[in-house]
Amino acid sequence: MTRRISLAVFACLAASCDVAPIATPESGDVAESFALVSDWPRLPAGRTLGRVLGVAVAPDGRVWISHTADGGARNTRPIGGKTIAVLDPDTGEVEDELGEGLFQLPHALAFDDEGLLWVTDADANRVIVLDPRSRAVVRRIGAE
Repeated sequence: MTRRISLAVFACLAASCDVAPIATPESGDVAESFALVSDWPRLPAGRTLGRVLGVAVAPDGRVWISHTADGGARNTRPIGGKTIAVLDPDTGEVEDELGEGLFQLPHALAFDDEGLLWVTDADANRVIVLDPRSRAVVRRIGAE
């Protein structure tokens, strides 16, 4: 009996909810907000990226990408290759690379108000905070 009453109350609540319509952008808004740039990023000859997992824009405008390098998914040990690439936002050229031996699967990237880079390591169940200027690990949060 209690279950029937609960279902009836839930059904009444659901039926009385107003659902706002989904706003669609004007036809010109989307096309003007971005542009496809061919050959971006521009990698050195013979260099490839692994599967790209995260992208963040640093306070200085450079684009940071996390990728699997020479690793795959479900890694039990840190990936040996450089797993983070730093790109010039205008040319797409690789300015720097780092992260070798640091991540099992570097995933999402984000910069905080102090300019520190937060990287989730999905296979290691942790977050690593880096100082992008010195490349030093500032903090590890989660599993060790």
